Amino acid sequence: MPTATPSGGAAQRYGDASEEQRARWREAFDAQDLGAQRSWALGPERAGWLQSVRPLFAFVPVEEREASLALLASLEPSAREDLRRLVPRLRRRSAKASGVAC
Repeated sequence: MPTATPSGGAAQRYGDASEEQRARWREAFDAQDLGAQRSWALGPERAGWLQSVRPLFAFVPVEEREASLALLASLEPSAREDLRRLVPRLRRRSAKASGVAC
């Protein structure tokens, strides 16, 4: 998976944070599942929106995930927001189709 260097703002905030704050951030990070942790390797800007569309990757073949991620990254922020709003609807429809309760 490609990695990105931290944005200047995030790196600066981290560098300026107290040891206690850094420990809280580390604890919150460690509490996330591995998929969420890997998302953060893409940088703070991408990680936030990627978490909201991560369920879509269950439908993407492994060999196509890098290209899919690149496509998502190339979208305008408003398009990513539209997609983010659709994900919960897709989950509900998928659950109804399979007979699983949401």
